Amino acid sequence: NLGLISYSLYLWHQPIFAFGRIYFLSNLNLFISFLFIILSLILSYFSWKFVEQPFRNKNKIPNNKLLIYFISTFLIILSLSTLLFYNKFSLNKTFLPKKISSSMESVKKNSCFDIKFAHLNNTKNWFCEIGNKDKKDISFILFGDSHALALKQLMDEAAQEVKDKGIIAGYSGCIPFMDIYSIRPDQKEYNCKELNIKVFNFVKSKKIKKIFLAARWTYYTDGNYDFTQISYISKVNKLSSNRKNSRKAFEHGLSETIKKYNQIGTKIFLIHQVPLQIFTPKYIYLNSIKKNEKNYGKFLYNLSVDYDKHISFQSFARNSFNMARQKKLIKEINFDSFFCNKKKCIVGTEKGSYYSDDDHLSIFGSIKLKDEIKKFLN
Repeated sequence: NLGLISYSLYLWHQPIFAFGRIYFLSNLNLFISFLFIILSLILSYFSWKFVEQPFRNKNKIPNNKLLIYFISTFLIILSLSTLLFYNKFSLNKTFLPKKISSSMESVKKNSCFDIKFAHLNNTKNWFCEIGNKDKKDISFILFGDSHALALKQLMDEAAQEVKDKGIIAGYSGCIPFMDIYSIRPDQKEYNCKELNIKVFNFVKSKKIKKIFLAARWTYYTDGNYDFTQISYISKVNKLSSNRKNSRKAFEHGLSETIKKYNQIGTKIFLIHQVPLQIFTPKYIYLNSIKKNEKNYGKFLYNLSVDYDKHISFQSFARNSFNMARQKKLIKEINFDSFFCNKKKCIVGTEKGSYYSDDDHLSIFGSIKLKDEIKKFLN
């Protein structure tokens, strides 16, 4: 009876399919998927018969033995997990080539970003200059969450080459939209709503003509691919929200931001979020090199996120931006063509990783966009 083993089947199928995708470094074909379904059914039957059933019968397993069983199992799992975590339990260790590990380097926060209380009017040094610092007037501002920080060196070098001066500011996990609240516990130190107001007033007083907004947009509308870990935002100041309300706040914030900046004559350049990878670059490279140390490019490709998955995941945010673009209220900057074909959005090549983690570009990855970003600075 399938109903009797349904719970065991639910528990078994997830790790089996997950480890299958990791082992084969690609999406599973129909034949392999069928074999894994059969394996899940077999394991589910045995765990139901020899684990579930005995545990339901108190006469078969006394309480004292049950306690010993749980403690022993816990210690075994804890020991193995610790060994795996510290890389002590591996038959075939793989090390990243120096050029690959170096390519994963990210922009450091230093004194330019995540400045505590930057939203307060009396806080000095809440931004950093980039580009041609000898120039008197500020031509642009790069503002957003940690995805804006990931573009700092790119914007700095590009601005220097076109002899432009800009500034960068922002908080990690703070969407650069006006008139909305971020639901997070550290509002005293990092108030997203107030920082947006401060940036707007600064742009207005300095008559800055261009603002580049960059963020992990899906972080506020969908979270991850499984719709977990959403950083909720809200139109009202409250302690909780949900995905539906967060999306409404997203649309409201976008509309208010566009309206306010258009009123002061500042052009909005909205930078699309780069594809969110399923695995971290370190994991992808280690497993790809393990498969073929001298020619691992195809394994990098296979483990990178599917293009259709990326487009579907970001559809809500991008549809919102497209409506604004069609009304000629913003300009969009989309880097998909640099990372994606119609099948995959690659994490990198054998020359280096484009990512520092699963969602931020590395310095190596961002610099390849220099010629493209210069078009919007000129």
